[in-house]
Amino acid sequence: MLFLPVRGTIEQMSKGNIILLVVIGILLFAIAFGIGILVFAGGQSATDVVGEDGLPKYDLEKSVLYAIGGEPILSNLNTGSVKDKRVIRVKAQLRVADGKFADKLEASDVIIHDTIMSILRKKTPEEVIKPEAKELIKQEIIRELNACFETDKILDVYFQEFIVQ
Repeated sequence: MLFLPVRGTIEQMSKGNIILLVVIGILLFAIAFGIGILVFAGGQSATDVVGEDGLPKYDLEKSVLYAIGGEPILSNLNTGSVKDKRVIRVKAQLRVADGKFADKLEASDVIIHDTIMSILRKKTPEEVIKPEAKELIKQEIIRELNACFETDKILDVYFQEFIVQ
């Protein structure tokens, strides 16, 4: 990071130094804003946002995050052996199309937990440690939950916790 020596008061600083400080401040703000946009919008894929006709399915500005209630989901992994016990622990949030659908999900946390546990229980330890594993699991959760609720309003999954032991 660039540190400029400051001597005296602002009145004593030259116009060049003041302009330089303002430009640096604007650049830092722009970088922080850009990172924020990437973090919050980075999980959306084109198929989640655009329908078959090329028009948006849902207005993402109206979409909301739904925090799956309760404790993090803990599930055994499929090791193929009774003696080899491996587990996965996840805590996730769902991006859903609107607040009305999020309200509907509140009464269905047990169904959401069960669906995610069923998906995770089928996975082997080797599958979940691959670099692309999280994204594949996200897509499977979206597909299964949308099928379970007979909708397409579950747009994305964000993991707050993803631990394999």
